[in-house]
Amino acid sequence: AARQFEQVPGFEDANERRQQCLVKAEEIKCREQALKKRKKKILIILVFATIFSIIMIFVAFYFYFRVVIPRRDNQWNYEWAMEAMESENYDKAVSILEKLEKYKDSEKQLELAVEKRKEKRMKELRKAEIGDSVYFGEYKEDTVIEKGKEQIEWLVLDKKENKVLLLSKYCLDEQPFCDTESESAVWKDSYIRTWLNETFLEEAFDEEERKAISKEKVLSYILNFRNFKENTKNVKDKVFLLDVAEVEKYLTKDSENRAALDYENDDWDFSDWMLRNTSSYGMRLIYIDSFGDLNSYGHLTSTYGVRPALWLNLDKLP
Repeated sequence: AARQFEQVPGFEDANERRQQCLVKAEEIKCREQALKKRKKKILIILVFATIFSIIMIFVAFYFYFRVVIPRRDNQWNYEWAMEAMESENYDKAVSILEKLEKYKDSEKQLELAVEKRKEKRMKELRKAEIGDSVYFGEYKEDTVIEKGKEQIEWLVLDKKENKVLLLSKYCLDEQPFCDTESESAVWKDSYIRTWLNETFLEEAFDEEERKAISKEKVLSYILNFRNFKENTKNVKDKVFLLDVAEVEKYLTKDSENRAALDYENDDWDFSDWMLRNTSSYGMRLIYIDSFGDLNSYGHLTSTYGVRPALWLNLDKLP
């Protein structure tokens, strides 16, 4: 409109109307710019509000799943652990409390549960009879570091007055009979004998438990052709391996415990386990294979499953 009035200058009030149009146009332009700024400001506010809402939703979810639910689960687990303690199911209580870390007084309760479990195990041991399965000591049987030590399960093979002969139900480790090649290896000079009576004895049992393990005579010998014994000598050990005669006496061919399980890589599998006899004039190892059969051609420096045996004095139990 202002441009149209500009084309007729001086005609009537064209100049005045032109000026009015210019003023109005400027006012409209200012209003439009102000409206654009307001819309932009509103858009920015909406964007920030949306971002803030998303963050708050994420925080709420994080708090719920990482704080609320764990606290609720910890409370439930804590209550289950206390119920297990009251019913003397200390294995279950320990298993639950170990996962609670520092929830309430869970650490104190865990110590109490472990102590009570040990007391219960000692009572069961004192009543043990041939054929029973009992627990004594702890050893790390698997390769998973986080799991730590497990209770050792034993089979009661024999009982004489106040003593019981125990054999681990499972293979607890894998070790060689000799750590170097030998032309005539025998139990009394073997690496495995030293390992069992030093490393294993120290790691698997506390001081009170070690005192209850009786040091007994163990026959060390080479078993040659037609069961001819050679290089025989009695030695005294707290921990030992069974020999051929003891396997045939306590673990008959149809015994379900003759073939031994081994836990490795988060899985159970049958494993060869060594005896304390050597054969072929001390150049070969005698072992029980994964099918429960006797094999007399094992390699002395190869690793085999280890099933420790020991005589436990029940009168000296803690």
